[in-house]
Amino acid sequence: WAWNNLLWLALAWFYWWILHNTSILQNGLGATFEQLIYGFVAFEVLRTVGDYYINWQFYFPPKLTAAKEASPDIIYIGGPYSNDGPNAPAEKASAAKRLARFHAITEVARHLIEQGEIVYSPLTMTHPIDLRMKNQQESSFWVTFDEAFMEHCRRLIVLTLPGWEQSSGLKREIAFFRERGIEPEERSPDEFGIGKEKAEFAAAFD
Repeated sequence: WAWNNLLWLALAWFYWWILHNTSILQNGLGATFEQLIYGFVAFEVLRTVGDYYINWQFYFPPKLTAAKEASPDIIYIGGPYSNDGPNAPAEKASAAKRLARFHAITEVARHLIEQGEIVYSPLTMTHPIDLRMKNQQESSFWVTFDEAFMEHCRRLIVLTLPGWEQSSGLKREIAFFRERGIEPEERSPDEFGIGKEKAEFAAAFD
């Protein structure tokens, strides 16, 4: 607000100066139409330049890529979910196993957030949605869905629950990050106090 007022005062003074130096003030009503036009044009040019100087970020906003490069190191948390590995990787895991994996991944997210990390935990987000979906989506949809978030992440933490090496979805996620020069960070469930002795995680170790 202050800068805008100062700008208008400076422009008003300069406009007076132009009028004075074109003898409008000396001649009073004898000023020519041409002199008035010159003064008005000069005023508008200065006003436009001043507006641009104050509001240049509005006219030339920072590029998205620059903002992206300056973004924090968001951590993507990966782990097995739908396959029944390591017992029967080609089959779908039971509802109990999927729920236990959800709890385990969410526990990792909690630990990292409490350490001040910024995380995206896809299982924490999508498992409750999966339970409520009336029509199951094709796997290609979830590929597109996940990659939209992965694009913004700078680290990949893999929770090495049983079956993680057989998980096709996790393999795809690891490949996605490696193509961008990001190596997965394998973390053991023990590091986060996750074990089969706890009821909420037990089925993940079957």
